[in-house]
Amino acid sequence: MKKNQLPILLFTVFATSCASPSASSDSEAPADKPSIILEEVKQVYDFHSEVQKGYLDGGIPEEIDHSIADGRHENSKPIPLTLSWESSLESDAFEVLLSESEGFEQAVHYPCQGNSIQIENLKLASTYYWKVVSRDEESEASSFQTIDEGPRNLDIDGVTNVRDLGGYSVGGGKRIKQGLLFRGARLNNSYPDGWVKGGDDTGYEFEPEITEKGKKTFKEELGIKTEIDLRISARNGYPGLPPEEELFSAVEGVDYVAIPTAGSANINACKPEIKKIFETFAEESNYPIYFHCNIGTDRTGMVAYLLNAYLGVNEIELYFDYMFSNFGLIAMPNAYDSDPTYKDLRDLTKPAGAAGVVSNYPGTTLSEKAKNCLLDCGIEESALEKISAILI
Repeated sequence: MKKNQLPILLFTVFATSCASPSASSDSEAPADKPSIILEEVKQVYDFHSEVQKGYLDGGIPEEIDHSIADGRHENSKPIPLTLSWESSLESDAFEVLLSESEGFEQAVHYPCQGNSIQIENLKLASTYYWKVVSRDEESEASSFQTIDEGPRNLDIDGVTNVRDLGGYSVGGGKRIKQGLLFRGARLNNSYPDGWVKGGDDTGYEFEPEITEKGKKTFKEELGIKTEIDLRISARNGYPGLPPEEELFSAVEGVDYVAIPTAGSANINACKPEIKKIFETFAEESNYPIYFHCNIGTDRTGMVAYLLNAYLGVNEIELYFDYMFSNFGLIAMPNAYDSDPTYKDLRDLTKPAGAAGVVSNYPGTTLSEKAKNCLLDCGIEESALEKISAILI
């Protein structure tokens, strides 16, 4: 439970005297003097914004300031990490190598101009190693750590309300693996050409909202292979309501799986759909997976709650994750809802909400109750075991 106050990100800049490039030469510089000096990241890096930290440290999930969480502003994104360095080299073309391994195996390469770069979408509870190289020189390596408590909110350009379901502790020193299962909002507009309630849903064109930058993050950085779309076929933004086999992801090369699920997010009303969703989760070849409905709150929140409750995440953490959606740009079009307001925890805990339904199943722990709920949806126990093996 994230209630301890974590230090804000600070940089210590090494006080070094670097000669002007025009006045220096290889013969004049000491042989052992490095040409690239990293600015060390001294404190644990917290990618949550100040308003996000205020909420996560507040202790009461349902208490989110209306001025922040009205659904009309984008407050769900993480704060990027700025890595900086000093250099006496004439070139301003560098490459930053970032890895979770001290030996820089599987390092990510970031080409950049100048002496700093912003890094996004880092994992929770991780140690990262980094160094800077140029054509002729290489810095010494440095490292930094990230906060150990979620949610791991992400930035996919053009998409709101994106989070990794991983990173949470499930007891016994174990965590849910990061980078495998993501939740968020739609990738394409559900209401092209200004949808009007009761109007004609046909005749519009497919309209992606995820940008080219977002597609690169989605496909290359996060490596997502499968998109699960929970929107009903009349509200999924695909023109002319084509047959399911003709639908496609807004990100080329990503497998698209349509599982239309009732907008009420009532477990009892969509057990067959929940069965299909979890059967998709049980196939390791589908990962990494991104699942969403329209704005990634109700139906997406129901699935996220069921899964992480079954895997062993504690109830309060589940509430905080569910309500974190309020920071996203989630307000519906005015023609659909003239007064969009922030989500209420009662959406989850009321008798028809996911937490309310799960609480009525037998079991001594929340995990046992969630498991029995999922079994009642028709999911085989072997499929649930496969999900645990993949994600824990």
